[in-house]
Amino acid sequence: MNLTDDQKRLVEENHNLIYSCMHKFGIKLNEFDDYYGDAAIALCNAAIHADEKTGKFSTFAYKCIENELRRKFN
Repeated sequence: MNLTDDQKRLVEENHNLIYSCMHKFGIKLNEFDDYYGDAAIALCNAAIHADEKTGKFSTFAYKCIENELRRKFN
């Protein structure tokens, strides 16, 4: 996955969304590795598909991460 410099910046600035969303789902420390990769990919995909005109990136990215984690739990 190739990200532009702006997309990389978005991912770096919003990386804590991963931890916030995983905490919301009650993911324990011993399960962290099982879900982190999928959440990180969701954050990168959010950076790729984000549209600055439609709203705040962090809200969009959080929703993307949340949706990915929901898929993993089902």
